[in-house]
Amino acid sequence: MDRLASPSVNHQLITYRLLRAIGESLEPESVAYLAVEKVVELTGWPTVAILSPNANGVMMVRAAMGSLLTDVGIHGRAYRTGDTQMADNLIGDSDEGPTYQKLYSAISIPMMRSRRRLGIFSVEKDEPFSQSDVLLAESMAEVIALALDHAGLYEQSQRRLAAQTALQEATATITTSLELPVVLNRIVEQMCRAIGATSAYICSYERATKNSTVLAEYISPSASVLEQVSDLGVTYSLSDQLSRDVGFLERGELGVIYRNDANLSESMQTHMEQFGAQTVMMIPMGIGGDTIAYAELWDSRHQRQFSEDEIALCRGIAQHAAIALENARLFQAIREEHGRFQALITAATDGIILVGTDGRVLLINPPGFAFLQLDDAPEAWVGRSVKAAIARLQQKSPQAAGIIEAETNRVAAGDTAVGEGKFDLPPRTIHWRNLPVLLDGQPMGRLIVLRDTTQEHILEKMRDDLTHTMVHDLRGPLTAISISLETLQMMEQTGNANTERHLQIIERAGSSTHKLLKLVEAILELSRLEGGHLQLNNQQIALADLISNVIDGQLPLAREKQIDITSHITDALPLLTADRQLLERVLQNLVHNALKFTPHEGHVQVMVQPDVVNPALVAVTVADSGPGIPVDMQAHLFEKFSRGMQQERGSGLGLYFCRMAVEAHHGRIWLANSSETGTTIQFTLPFCPESQLAQTVPAD
Repeated sequence: MDRLASPSVNHQLITYRLLRAIGESLEPESVAYLAVEKVVELTGWPTVAILSPNANGVMMVRAAMGSLLTDVGIHGRAYRTGDTQMADNLIGDSDEGPTYQKLYSAISIPMMRSRRRLGIFSVEKDEPFSQSDVLLAESMAEVIALALDHAGLYEQSQRRLAAQTALQEATATITTSLELPVVLNRIVEQMCRAIGATSAYICSYERATKNSTVLAEYISPSASVLEQVSDLGVTYSLSDQLSRDVGFLERGELGVIYRNDANLSESMQTHMEQFGAQTVMMIPMGIGGDTIAYAELWDSRHQRQFSEDEIALCRGIAQHAAIALENARLFQAIREEHGRFQALITAATDGIILVGTDGRVLLINPPGFAFLQLDDAPEAWVGRSVKAAIARLQQKSPQAAGIIEAETNRVAAGDTAVGEGKFDLPPRTIHWRNLPVLLDGQPMGRLIVLRDTTQEHILEKMRDDLTHTMVHDLRGPLTAISISLETLQMMEQTGNANTERHLQIIERAGSSTHKLLKLVEAILELSRLEGGHLQLNNQQIALADLISNVIDGQLPLAREKQIDITSHITDALPLLTADRQLLERVLQNLVHNALKFTPHEGHVQVMVQPDVVNPALVAVTVADSGPGIPVDMQAHLFEKFSRGMQQERGSGLGLYFCRMAVEAHHGRIWLANSSETGTTIQFTLPFCPESQLAQTVPAD
């Protein structure tokens, strides 16, 4: 007898109670178990089961109470046809044991939702089902189908939400950090958790070498002991060890590998056994059609069938990892390029300043910072306004500040042409260029290039001085030669020829020609000394003899001005190895200058002795009692074309020649003293450096 009478009025009450019992659960498995329990409770039917087909279409018990005796045939027919199937007087094993048989009845009802078959609701009991029982069972099947469908939809929405959340987290991961290890470790964990794998890995892939390196890994708490062994950073040769992986990666295909696969290579079998993997899913990660890496998801618990949703989710997360790898590669390339650019900018001798369209400094290198004489440090000016730099310049060079302000206003008014000019910012003269910076034709800012042209201006002045000096020094001898020739011609034309007069004129012309040739030779010799191309004709020299000859050559001028010229030479000095001709000219220049600038009845002294600091050097001193050298000339005394305003000034090449000649012998010359009572110039040379004999002297 049924626990409840079968009046139809009670069916609604029973189905209502069933719906309340199972309707609150949102998990399909819980719904199935609650349903069979509640049906047994409400109806007293001894055997109740819910079945559904597996991936191969075979009906499998999902939840049951009691001993289900019916074979799958009746359930299969109900599922295929969509109609209730009922059978009476079936013979099955008794509860007392397999040797005892009993009769029972069975009913199998398809659970349908919008023509979708969700499974089978099956009931068995020892007596035939009444029509009322069938109607009640069909009502219950409909209620259970509704609850299962509702739970399934909820579960599906939760999976989709979890997938979306995982993808959002992956997106957030690659956008919040540029540190590749951090990004990959987060992504591999998200992938593993999203589908409940026991471990997950992201590996690089080098197509040319078929090598793979483990870049990131996540090992879940449910991983096996063997699986928990880390191989982070390990490089594998896929062509030798994991050849099947190469096929998947080369084709860009997802692959699922099972350890019991009969076609599995021995190396792959060994690899999976070594780390305890039962199932491995490989997901290629590509950019632009090229596989650059791959993800592996392992399950060490059982052979696992991955659903399409799980595969799609893992593909999506893996693609984010591929983007992260590509971003890291691009970032590294940009960083290297930026490093090269920064090194180039920093090493540049020109000042470089990049200004944005908003008038703020984007970049300034050390020379640019130094040329503008700004405060703080170059980095402190990044992001600051150009107007702030103009305000600082206003105090040091109103001219420079005015030029930069005018350029700023010009560009702000829409004039994007190149600007160029120069300004003085003591002690420098700066040449500037203001260039537009364009990207795809759109203005991105201005590039200001500053060049220190101070030395160029000095050289230009030296060229002007050279021209002036050459004209001045050559004009005298040339004029004398010209006048001499004109005089000779006039004397011939007028018939006033006089042999003695002719000889005087010819002698004057010869003397002027000799001076002219000496000046040209001096300039050429200086050029060779400056370029390091003058080969020294070194020989051993007795300084006492050399200085005696030089003084003898200067005696006529000394007697003319009644100047007392003496020498003091330390006894037993070693021989000096040097170019006699060059050294003699150095001494002649120094002694001649001393006589020229010393007043009548003054004195000039030449002293030679070993250097007090370094006895391996000889020190030569030329001192006079002249009026001294002006203070503003002293620092430039040995520079080319350096001349004072004295009446006796020369070409400005004599002391420069002395410096070059002394330095060619690895010596040094300097102004030792200068005052109103006289001037002292001293130079030192090594006594006898054998390695310098007959050598070509390099440029200083």
